Amino acid sequence: IEDLLDIKIFSSMSSLVKDEISAMKTKLSQNSDKRSLKEESIRMFKETQKKLNRNTENLIENYKEKIKDTEAKIKETQEQVDLLVEHVSDFDDVKRQNKDLTQKINEIQKIEYGINQKVSKIKKDIDFYENNEQCPTCRQDIDDGFRNQTKESKNKKITEYEEGLKALSGKSQKINDRLENVSKILEKMTQKNIELSEKNKEIRMNNNYISDIVHEIEKLNNERKQDQDDNELVKLEKEFRNLKDEYVLLEEEAGILEVAVSILKDSGIKSKVVKQYVPIMNSLINKYLQSMDFFVNFELDESFSEKILSRHRDLFSYDSFSEGEKFRIDLALLFTWRKIAKLKNSVSTN
Repeated sequence: IEDLLDIKIFSSMSSLVKDEISAMKTKLSQNSDKRSLKEESIRMFKETQKKLNRNTENLIENYKEKIKDTEAKIKETQEQVDLLVEHVSDFDDVKRQNKDLTQKINEIQKIEYGINQKVSKIKKDIDFYENNEQCPTCRQDIDDGFRNQTKESKNKKITEYEEGLKALSGKSQKINDRLENVSKILEKMTQKNIELSEKNKEIRMNNNYISDIVHEIEKLNNERKQDQDDNELVKLEKEFRNLKDEYVLLEEEAGILEVAVSILKDSGIKSKVVKQYVPIMNSLINKYLQSMDFFVNFELDESFSEKILSRHRDLFSYDSFSEGEKFRIDLALLFTWRKIAKLKNSVSTN
């Protein structure tokens, strides 16, 4: 439907915007971390202006302790990561198993459907021979021996098909049991992957934190004079203001992205486009139904849920009708989509 109404682009746009929001959250988090570090650095520099030498040494020692503590955290987190890696090493293999089992179930269901169709046809043939002694086309009598032989042959065929269905059912149950176990394993491994990603992110943040602290220590060692400290303090305050300004801009952009996500949801702009075509579709569907002498009032809403009202009857669903009536509805929908395609895209198909 998205292809037909030429609104698939909105889904692509929504995916891109979500990626941008994720990146924006990372930028905001990084900005907050940097501002926190700058605030801490500014506070430390103001303290060093009182007693520069002694306070500088204390500050450096304090930074070293922080590095030591952070390195300990990194080591602990890395051990957890190594343990998680062992659990998710065969994640792709489990996903492959899940896909293969699902495909097998689908294939069995298709085979079962085909067999049931064949059984249904054979039963109709048997019913014909049981209820007719004369050919309705050529008006010739049907030989009893031939009729009995044919019914026996077809009943034997039904028995073979039913045995086949029974075997397929047993096979399907075994595959479903395996699929359930694989799905549980896949769910656990997915959770482990999420946890692994969080741990790796934590390690990266701690390494960045150590790099920033090492950089601050180097600056403290290289800039001991009072005027240098004053200049550095001015620089830090300027950097902090720049980070605050950057954060404001990032927040504004994040707000715009959130609005864009809301607009690009199924309930947003796509809903508006679909809403324009719903009355046209309903009009065309009922027109084609009437042309096939099927006088019901068929309506689709914006989520393509049907509402069918039959004359002098209550509300019906699609499954309430006979196969012939269903087929008329199917044809009306087919002709309607063909007409919509022609109206929307100048595509006319025979």
